Amino acid sequence: MSDERTKALIAALLNEDGRTEAEAASAREKAARLLVRHGLTEAEVLAEDRDMARADTELGRHDWIVVKFLGGAIARLTGTTAWYRDLPAKTGRRSDRKLSSFAGYRPDVEQADWLMATVLAAGKAAARGVGNDRSKSDLLAAFAVTVARRLRDLAEATDTARAAVGSTALVPVKQANVDEYVRELTGGLRDSRTRGRSLRDGAAAAEGRRAGAAVSLSRPLGKGPLTIR
Repeated sequence: MSDERTKALIAALLNEDGRTEAEAASAREKAARLLVRHGLTEAEVLAEDRDMARADTELGRHDWIVVKFLGGAIARLTGTTAWYRDLPAKTGRRSDRKLSSFAGYRPDVEQADWLMATVLAAGKAAARGVGNDRSKSDLLAAFAVTVARRLRDLAEATDTARAAVGSTALVPVKQANVDEYVRELTGGLRDSRTRGRSLRDGAAAAEGRRAGAAVSLSRPLGKGPLTIR
């Protein structure tokens, strides 16, 4: 099967719209097997001159509501490391702006960066027209939690598929190489985990969950190699 057809198939398998929970789980398992088959090769992981990269995204307050729930899930799925830092305020007051980063093997970072951009764009589209700030925040939080759940489910299915074909040996080697690269980049990281929050606007939260279930988690055709790990 060509890369183009593989990408199209994975995109279709990861679309949960109209599927029962059992149907979605079955499709996710099939997608995971394809993701393992088309991930980084042993030569790429063990190369002496490793192709590593970092991607940064500047976030506003509403972007951060989404990313704080998603950074760790995206990192786990793609085999990258995620962290953030506060950006200084231009006025001297406390800033709502943050810089979110992914680092790791270049194909994985490209996938993580694409997922981040895709999810942020989908969140903004879902919240468009919501004027009340609290309702918008609740919608975005529910949206992000739903997408994060889907990412974690896919990561777990991918781990299972990798174990089934006996391709787990490179995982700790790859993670050690990523950790070494991240240490070279920076120290004292703050990760993307977040505290829980209560959602007050039930209708907004429901709309956020619906939008989160509809987001495509596979790169479209023509966007480079398939590298979800």
